[in-house]
Amino acid sequence: MKVSTCFNCHHAKDKLIGPSFDLMAKRYPNNATTIDLLAQKIITGSTGVWGNTIMPANPELKMDMSKKMVNWIIENNADPDTYFLTGTTGSLRTRERPQHGTASGVYVLTASYEDHGINGMPQLRKRGQHSVILTL
Repeated sequence: MKVSTCFNCHHAKDKLIGPSFDLMAKRYPNNATTIDLLAQKIITGSTGVWGNTIMPANPELKMDMSKKMVNWIIENNADPDTYFLTGTTGSLRTRERPQHGTASGVYVLTASYEDHGINGMPQLRKRGQHSVILTL
C-alpha cells in the first residue's frame, strides 16, 4: 500500500476524493467474492458506487497485487482504534555511513510522483518531483 497511489484519493478515516478505507471495510464483507470484485475495480476503475467521482484504472497492477491491497483495506481498517498516516512523519535510514574522520557529507533525497491522467488519457498526466539535500 505504501507504494500505491491509493493514498492520493483515500484516507483511513476521512473522505478525501474517494471514500475512506474504514467506510469500505464496513460496507464490504471479507470474503473471496468481494475481494475479487474490488480487486477488479482497482485494475479497471469504477464510478457511481460512492458518488459520481471516477476512480481511475490501475492497469499496471496484477490481480494478485490488487487482491492483497483489498485484503489490507478490509482487514486493517475495520478497527475504529487504528489510524494510518500517509507519510507525514517517519525516518529515513541510509545504507552507507560517512567514513570515520570525515567532517562532512551530503545525502540527496528525491521524491517523484506521476498520476494516471484523466479518463485514461496518459497525455494529461500530472508529474512532480522534489529534492531535499541533507548535509552532514
